[in-house]
Amino acid sequence: MARTSGGSGSAQVAAPRGKLVDRASKVERVSPGTVKVYVWELPVRVWHWVNALAIFTLFVTGVYIGNPFVQPISIEATEASNFFMGWARDIHFITAFIFTLGWIGRLYWLIWGNRYAAEHPFRKDFWKGMWETLKFYLFLPNKKQHYVGHNPLAMFSYWLLGIMSLIMVLTGFYMLFEPQ
Repeated sequence: MARTSGGSGSAQVAAPRGKLVDRASKVERVSPGTVKVYVWELPVRVWHWVNALAIFTLFVTGVYIGNPFVQPISIEATEASNFFMGWARDIHFITAFIFTLGWIGRLYWLIWGNRYAAEHPFRKDFWKGMWETLKFYLFLPNKKQHYVGHNPLAMFSYWLLGIMSLIMVLTGFYMLFEPQ
């Protein structure tokens, strides 16, 4: 992935077939000295809410699967009326697939989204900015700059969340497709 810098701080990415895709965000002048920056694009916003709903659903169904605290009361003791655990597992599995697709979609948007969709922790200025932000939150003397979008400490926490999510997805799918 070749990156070049365009004008006004925009970033461009080499797309398939040699075309350049501009990663600049939309900037609108509101008044003299004030601009409005469109930071979070629609795919990131949709991913956020789908991800939040999926995590909540996975949590509730996972707790129930681990410790069934509700037993359905039925007048007829048939198999269909006592399939509550089966429904909880089915909802958990379907939500896990949705969570995984969202995770893959977010990786895609990391590459093709605007410049606020990704931060690269393999650069020296990322770690310097994270250290200054950490000092700011600890009320220590610092040289923290203002960030549009996430600061490096927040981006680092999202990288950790992504890695932990990958581990949960892999272990969950292993348990689902585990050889019997």
